[in-house]
Amino acid sequence: MFKKLALISALVLSLSGCGLVSVTDANHTEHNMKLNNSGYSANDVMFAQMMIPHHQQAVDISVIALQRSTNQEVRNLAERIRAEQTAEIATMRSWLAKANQPETNNMNHMGSGMLSDEDIRQLRVTSGVAFDALFMQDMMKHHQGAIQMTNPALESDSQEVRDFAKQLIQNQKTEITIMKQLLAILR
Repeated sequence: MFKKLALISALVLSLSGCGLVSVTDANHTEHNMKLNNSGYSANDVMFAQMMIPHHQQAVDISVIALQRSTNQEVRNLAERIRAEQTAEIATMRSWLAKANQPETNNMNHMGSGMLSDEDIRQLRVTSGVAFDALFMQDMMKHHQGAIQMTNPALESDSQEVRDFAKQLIQNQKTEITIMKQLLAILR
């Protein structure tokens, strides 16, 4: 009797475990199918969810530069960054909408190269040539972080995401070159 009860218990436990695995696998497959039907993978979604707040900070920092800088070349650069990254944010938001995914992923959004609250406070209280230099130094780090964050997107299965990543990296590298040239002139 005891052996029979132990055998039945073992059978019930093993079958219930199989049921859980298949439900989990089915949910996982269903989740991936939704993403695949949109043309975007889970990695594409995560890239957009992490890059949107990163870009938004660059937009916010650029607005500070537009308000505080008196150097027209720095202001032109800040406007370029603001416009490009605002458009890129809109593109990434459209991907998330197509994939029926939220804009945030509940992860820490202090992505690579992002400025701390203290860094932003320092920008707000600095002026003149010192502001221009600090803005460009901070933005170069920010751009380098964006490039680092974008490199994995170059391997996406989505041609749209790969093309976007290539263009984003090219824009960031071009702007880093401009900032280095402007910094050399300021010094």
